[in-house]
Amino acid sequence: MPRWPRVELSALRAVAAQRKPSPGTLAVALSLVVAYAARVLWIHHVESPLDTQFSDMGGYMDRARTLLHGVAEPYPRYQAFYPFGAHYLYAAELGLVGETNRPALELLHAAWGTVPAGFVAASVLRVARRAWVAALAGVAFALWPPLLSYTGYFSSEQLFAGLVAANGWATLRFAEGRGGWWAVGTTAALGFAVRPQIVLTMALLGGLFLLAALRAGRRRGRVAFRRLALASLPLLAMMLFAAARYHHLSGQVGLISDNDALQRLFADTSIASVESWERLPDGSTRGFAFTPPGKFTLAETELYRFEGYIGDREKLGAARRRRTAGVPWTARVSRWARNAGLLVTPDFVWPEVERAKRGWRQRLHEWMQPMLRWILPLAFVGLVGAAIRPRPVVVIAVAHLVTSAFSAALYFGEARYRVPYDAFVFVLAVSGLVVLVRLASHVWRRRSPAGRLASA
Repeated sequence: MPRWPRVELSALRAVAAQRKPSPGTLAVALSLVVAYAARVLWIHHVESPLDTQFSDMGGYMDRARTLLHGVAEPYPRYQAFYPFGAHYLYAAELGLVGETNRPALELLHAAWGTVPAGFVAASVLRVARRAWVAALAGVAFALWPPLLSYTGYFSSEQLFAGLVAANGWATLRFAEGRGGWWAVGTTAALGFAVRPQIVLTMALLGGLFLLAALRAGRRRGRVAFRRLALASLPLLAMMLFAAARYHHLSGQVGLISDNDALQRLFADTSIASVESWERLPDGSTRGFAFTPPGKFTLAETELYRFEGYIGDREKLGAARRRRTAGVPWTARVSRWARNAGLLVTPDFVWPEVERAKRGWRQRLHEWMQPMLRWILPLAFVGLVGAAIRPRPVVVIAVAHLVTSAFSAALYFGEARYRVPYDAFVFVLAVSGLVVLVRLASHVWRRRSPAGRLASA
């Protein structure tokens, strides 16, 4: 019987050894598996998104089905009130697996919230450089209650959390010279369609990336500019599509939607509720009422009513200007800071606050705020460490969190608007913990006799 030459066996062993996954890869894989398993269990034993189609979620799914079936909206202007990304993506899900295929829809939906856990583990590898630390952070975030609870809803938070984490990872690899421009541009474009503020993040990171390249020399600057231009193409294409769609629906010039005027009114004034009613050409009346949960935290109760389209920029803008006329700039800045602070106040995450009414689910929901009180100070230390010693992964996290705070300040904040960015908070918190551990180790080596002997 012929035998394999020993050299060939050695070559096969070498190939097998090279293909063995690294501890870091295993940490990321473990985080993804735990995150997905937790979400599947949540859907089947706690809350299914197919059973919670009310309020925002009901609107997304109604518009998704309308889009999927090609049903014409008799009054298109109302389709321009919200960004279109959420209902377009949910329409894609329905079309991909079928509207009545409940198991497939639920399994597909669970994947969105799984992505951030893998991002956290992969990012922590670049901060702590220990696979077990990355695995611990990734698994902890896989079970992070605020994001986990959104598995039970067809919400924009669930979609944006997955997209913004994917974009963070693509941007990191792009900055390290290991990722393609298409991944950065595509994830940014999809994220923009769901929540347009990601444009600010891309502008911040693009400027920093180009500045760093220019400092390294003209040639590297030209290469960086070409790469940034390519990465911007999908995002620019999506922005052009959004502007064309908005003009087609509203007859006006705009970027993507009308709801920013309403949010600015909430952000700059004490108005807590807005109600509108409009008599339509067919004789029926369409009414809307909005009250951000954060207004209850601020104890603001003023009501503003008007007749007309809920997103009427002229009426909403006029109401905002009347109430801000003569207000000192210091008071306006103070209000903006308070708006941003609502991202981390005990304004419990909606809609889970209305669903978690008893038992372990209620306790889990109430524990979120105490957990934040531990995580946020560590994230602040990580922020200070990033200012002293910038790293791409930490700079990316800071840019996304700056976007979150800026958007909350100018367009009114709520705890649920922070949740998609919590992966970046976790990365900064681990970075802060690493800074503290290294600082404590340095102090111990300098002051302790045993430390001085060990470092000698």
